[in-house]
Amino acid sequence: MHAQLEPPLGRDLATYNRVRRTRNAGDYRDEHEAVAADVVADHPGCQKIVDIATRVIGQMPPF
Repeated sequence: MHAQLEPPLGRDLATYNRVRRTRNAGDYRDEHEAVAADVVADHPGCQKIVDIATRVIGQMPPF
């Protein structure tokens, strides 16, 4: 999806990389768990992702 939105919207998806890694790390106990400060710090980036999806969802093919 990043490639489809770059430029200019792809850079706003960068926050998702950390969120995705943290989510996937739940399967691997070596990684630290997210704490409240992580969630608060990531919230603005996640909101940008939702805003991007709202703008482009009707313009992108299903796959």
